[in-house]
Amino acid sequence: MASGNPASSAPRAPTTPGLSYAVQFLLAATLVAGICARWSVVVSDLALKVTLADTRALGRLLGLTLGGSGDILSVNGFAMRIIFECTALQYVLILALAMLLYTGHGIGYRLFGVVVACVAILAANALRLIVTGMIGSVSEAGFHFVHEYLWVALFALLVFGIWKVWADGRFRVGRKAWLRSGQVLACSGLVFMLLFACKDFHYRALAALATPLFQLLLADPEAQVTWNGMLQFSQGGMKVKIGNYFELANLAVYLGLVLPRMGEGGKMRCAALVGLLLLVVTYAEFIAILGTNCLRHAERAALYQGTGTGVLLALPMAVYWMVLRLSEEKGGGRA
Repeated sequence: MASGNPASSAPRAPTTPGLSYAVQFLLAATLVAGICARWSVVVSDLALKVTLADTRALGRLLGLTLGGSGDILSVNGFAMRIIFECTALQYVLILALAMLLYTGHGIGYRLFGVVVACVAILAANALRLIVTGMIGSVSEAGFHFVHEYLWVALFALLVFGIWKVWADGRFRVGRKAWLRSGQVLACSGLVFMLLFACKDFHYRALAALATPLFQLLLADPEAQVTWNGMLQFSQGGMKVKIGNYFELANLAVYLGLVLPRMGEGGKMRCAALVGLLLLVVTYAEFIAILGTNCLRHAERAALYQGTGTGVLLALPMAVYWMVLRLSEEKGGGRA
């Protein structure tokens, strides 16, 4: 990886992020997500105020009247409760960390990227809330699909796309970049539709994969993780249900990034498969540990889920960078 000169703000030729960069990125994401989860009330309150303010400002700019008060936002009469996950703060932090830790560019250009990225993500999120509300005013089923699945995948792709054009220098997007973006978007979309169509099978398989670790952590061979529209953790007479949908979109994003590169040789295909297995196993471990905490330590479960969600949102990008580095031939490559 190229070494950055702190005094320079000019972008340099991009290189493939190294393994150390991906690990540093994940560690930083874990730390920041943990801080946000530990101080969730303060962080959430600030994020909600900013989100509601810029969404209403965008609504006025578009000639729309957005109603509601407190944490309620109403679009076309459809009321939505805005929670921390709706603020896109996690995406802002992930993108900021990815830029600040990338020493292939000088500190001035990194700070410039963070400012532009924050504005872009906040504006995109405001538009997302307005569009989601408009869909909800027409179809509640459409609202749940867009809110719980589609936007997660699109925002993950947006974060990577912003990082990529920033890393390539001065946010310029050439013909090759547009073509590459189209391939990634098309592949992610196809994979997402396939995973969504097989959602029940996917989550039952993930629950089965998580169950052995869940039993080990509880020291109870009868404990079970099952799927019946929601993940359910059972031990004796105790049962806890949670929703867990973001990893479906994350898998689609990861596969959308690697599938267009399958023609680059056997080394790339092997690395991509290892990355996919790493993601699936990590998600299963997250589910097992979360279930254990839900049954035994409710307060710890909330902290773990808040931290884990932030980390898992960053995971597809980090694993993709690892795959690229592992699959590189001598002489380097491009992200």
